[in-house]
Amino acid sequence: CVYLCISICVYLCVYLCISMCVYLCISVCVDLCIPMCVYLCISICVYLCVYLCISMCVYLCISVCVDLC
Repeated sequence: CVYLCISICVYLCVYLCISMCVYLCISVCVDLCIPMCVYLCISICVYLCVYLCISMCVYLCISVCVDLC
């Protein structure tokens, strides 16, 4: 249960991260008009977001799976 849950959760979460980061970074960087801004912003944003995803998913899945068992 835990493994499957974490896989699905991280997959969905990472997908959301990427979409959100791209949208957010393009908005912010267009206003700032700095070269390389979008690339840097997306890298940092996705990195932080994926880190949060993994922590959140592990915690969430352990809670859910323990209740199911």
